[in-house]
Amino acid sequence: MEQKKEWIEDFWRTGYAIRLGKDQYFQEIRNKRIVTAKIWKAAFFQSLREAEIFAQKHLWYTGMDPQICYRAWVLVSIESEEEQELFWNGKQFVPELGKAKLFSSSQEMQTYVKRLGLSRQTYPELLPVEKKQMKNAA
Repeated sequence: MEQKKEWIEDFWRTGYAIRLGKDQYFQEIRNKRIVTAKIWKAAFFQSLREAEIFAQKHLWYTGMDPQICYRAWVLVSIESEEEQELFWNGKQFVPELGKAKLFSSSQEMQTYVKRLGLSRQTYPELLPVEKKQMKNAA
């Protein structure tokens, strides 16, 4: 029961994760091997600095270029096509996720949506946004 509660809390949590490949994120080191997972099962770090230190210490393999991402709440246009999502940047909808207005909690986002009356135009999504590319972490 405790494990299920922890998983649910992690599913909604924002924070920093380390992307190691397309849609693959660092989860853990098991038996001296790096284990990857989807973003909702990734290891989370409280700060960008904490993620950087971990990557420099443990992800030093040649050719491995980890990306540190911030998993945050964003607002997506309900009129977005499946292939072309549009993200709210605070003034308008834009196609670049990197320019989207980021929210650190679903509560913060809900308050913002109510205040601006965006509930009929947007839906919430929890997505990883690249913050820092690390070249050869060693």
